[in-house]
Amino acid sequence: MLVIVLLIIPAVQTLHAAEPVSPSVPWIKLKGSSFSGLGTQLQTYTIPAPAAAFDADDDNSRVLVTGSDDLQSGLVTQVYIASGEANLQKWQSSHYPKKSNTSYDAFLKYAQSRKSNVHEINGDINLIGSAGDGIYTVANAVVGTMIDINSPSLVSKFGSNVVLVTSGTVKISVAQFAPARSVAIIADTIIFGSDVELAKGVFVANTISMEQSTKPLKIVGNLMSLQTPVDLTASRKRTESPDKPSVFIVFDPKIYMEVLPYLSTAVYETRQIQ
Repeated sequence: MLVIVLLIIPAVQTLHAAEPVSPSVPWIKLKGSSFSGLGTQLQTYTIPAPAAAFDADDDNSRVLVTGSDDLQSGLVTQVYIASGEANLQKWQSSHYPKKSNTSYDAFLKYAQSRKSNVHEINGDINLIGSAGDGIYTVANAVVGTMIDINSPSLVSKFGSNVVLVTSGTVKISVAQFAPARSVAIIADTIIFGSDVELAKGVFVANTISMEQSTKPLKIVGNLMSLQTPVDLTASRKRTESPDKPSVFIVFDPKIYMEVLPYLSTAVYETRQIQ
């Protein structure tokens, strides 16, 4: 039986101001997740007034993290809200120490020692998904080596539940990265190209970067930058309907559950009773 425990930590300090700002200021919004900034300096986020919903998955609340009956908003840390609120519950902390982070090297060593369905693709993206569900690695990639997902035909390669792991760079250039199954990408660097409008998956990298664009971006799954703070609004500044978020990230637990066999270890214990 799988038991998932979620811990909600009450706020120790609320940091916000009530001054409304022009909707011309680009902003980001999350749904059903927590948010934690990186580094020693508080990251500043500004939510315009009035605010409009990104799409049907969103509401018009002036918060950094929104929620729903199924996806409650989580704790917000290492952030200064210059205008608006952290979330409707005002769960916010000025500091939340992290104990550890994953990395390409650590995960690859774990996968090689504990998993049987690890497939080396040697940088050939056409081999992704060729052996069905599993972990696909680029074990000897030099930092800077790039896998560019730049066409719908390459997106179709992710037809299985896939964890792609590389010490190089993965760039998503296609406008709609919406694989038929669940995908997790673990890399040194993940780049979202200027034409990307939708990306579905769990994206984990030492560095997350986005090319300059005026198009809005929706990410369904999760996004984690482990080492380098990322200012999403510095590169994504929508010009159409600026009262809507420029970047909207929706946490999707289904993706985690479908790649969970490749991201975790199951331990079984049996006893014979006479």
